[in-house]
Amino acid sequence: LDSISNACLHIEDTRVLARFAFFAVQFLLRQSDIQTAQSITKEWLAKLPPRLNKSRSRRALDILHLHLAFSDMGVKGHLIARDFVKEFLQLCPAMEPNSSTLFLLLRSLKRSCVNATAVALSSVYSFQEKFGSSVVDRRGRRRIVAIALKEGKPSVARRWLRVEERFTRAQDNEALVRQVAGVQQPKCPENTKKLPMRRFMV
Repeated sequence: LDSISNACLHIEDTRVLARFAFFAVQFLLRQSDIQTAQSITKEWLAKLPPRLNKSRSRRALDILHLHLAFSDMGVKGHLIARDFVKEFLQLCPAMEPNSSTLFLLLRSLKRSCVNATAVALSSVYSFQEKFGSSVVDRRGRRRIVAIALKEGKPSVARRWLRVEERFTRAQDNEALVRQVAGVQQPKCPENTKKLPMRRFMV
């Protein structure tokens, strides 16, 4: 495992380093070696330029999502993952998380646990405040509903179901208006059309 970390330090080609970092982190997380995986991630982030092109930004998100996909379950695991997201963004301020980031962060709370709903909503509201309302998509809203129901918080679940229904109606109305006007439906953003590491998003 030390050899993996050393190899990361000596790769100069940024494209090769990005691919190496991704697969090295994936391997280490599957071996439950979280500490080394985080160390390699931080070493890679330190080599990134202040401004990221789309390719590097996408790779950075992929690696962050890997960490979230392997985070421990429960409130404690969630808080640890949330702290790692904060540290990751401090090391890579040019990158912004997306709706998949929040969805994966909430993954650690999908099993029934005390205070899961309150902790989930705290993360949701924090993400919305920092990155805008679009960071919560249909998957995120449905996950909040599932977390609330498992904890026995039906009022919270109903509130978020109403939010989801409003978004669905608004999207349906917009699609109908476009159809009547003969306007072509806009293409989905890349991050929703083909989600990175979708096999982990459970």
